[in-house]
Amino acid sequence: LKGCKAKPGVAWQPKYFTQEQAYVITEMAEIIIPKTDTAGAKDAGVPAFIEELIFEAYNEADRTKFLASLEDFTTTSDFINISAEEQTKVVI
Repeated sequence: LKGCKAKPGVAWQPKYFTQEQAYVITEMAEIIIPKTDTAGAKDAGVPAFIEELIFEAYNEADRTKFLASLEDFTTTSDFINISAEEQTKVVI
């Protein structure tokens, strides 16, 4: 049930992702492209772009594979419940 409520760091309204998926994508993107003296992934709109790409450009089979892999990553790493420092270690 923890994944059913809005998570911090999701400053965009996902159209297709669940709030949990949006949170994981948002945090992973920001870890990969952090805010420095230039915009990070969150400020640049990368998470929303990823969602659009997955749901508008991927075919059904690839979208299903992506979402299954995202779920496996989220569950295996316990990404939702670990600290920001631990999230960074898991992603990098």
